[in-house]
Amino acid sequence: MSVKKEPMITKALFNKTAIKASVVKAELLELSRTAAELRTEAVVNVRRELSSGDSAMLNQQALSRVGQKAEGRVCVDVVSDDVIRVRYAEGTTVAENDTDMVVGVLPRPKACRIRSEKTTPKHPAGLAITTAALSARIQLDPFRLEIRDLKGRPVCGIGGPEKNNFTFFDSYNTGIARFGQDNAPIATENFDLAHDKAVYGFGEKFIRLNKVGQTIDLNMMDALGVMSSRSYKNVPFFVSTRGYGVFFNHSSLMTAWAAL
Repeated sequence: MSVKKEPMITKALFNKTAIKASVVKAELLELSRTAAELRTEAVVNVRRELSSGDSAMLNQQALSRVGQKAEGRVCVDVVSDDVIRVRYAEGTTVAENDTDMVVGVLPRPKACRIRSEKTTPKHPAGLAITTAALSARIQLDPFRLEIRDLKGRPVCGIGGPEKNNFTFFDSYNTGIARFGQDNAPIATENFDLAHDKAVYGFGEKFIRLNKVGQTIDLNMMDALGVMSSRSYKNVPFFVSTRGYGVFFNHSSLMTAWAAL
């Protein structure tokens, strides 16, 4: 007996059959004491076939920034001293995205400072965020967010260029990919994962607790046992032994690849 399961559209990312639209750079639009709004530019790309004998493969990093452009917005809000909220949307507005998944109100930051930084010998232009619990830096070109503790030790890195210099669609940074004839949207993001760190979370799953090396589907349906990826207690939240957690304030189908 087999149980029919609708395919996860997110698998188009794994199969590299989706059209990739990744944010490559940003510019500051508005700045307040606890928030920043950025105008972003994403580049639309399809995967190119490569081989180690192709002399043109060295140009892939440059070609990843060439193509149709898509304007968007990133909103970064310092919700609390140790909580930063990031929202991204294509177009010129970002929805507030109030959901029933968030209950209560976090305490406002006791101390928060956001300042714009010009290009220096050590850093490209960006924004520096400091609270009573952490420091963060938003690099504008290429776009990337890095969070550190108050001693300067890395905690979390988000987005940025693909680590594979040949940009073979091994990871998807901040952006919205599309798949199929109807261009179904798939929101994407990536997070740094150190070789010696573990990842836990995502709710009810039936394999080992450390999710590194796993593909995790968040698809709410009756599990009908413990021999498949189906589950009905999915939670869009994970924690890393690096010292941070990520909550996705959304109930859409999700797939996470916890891979180095």
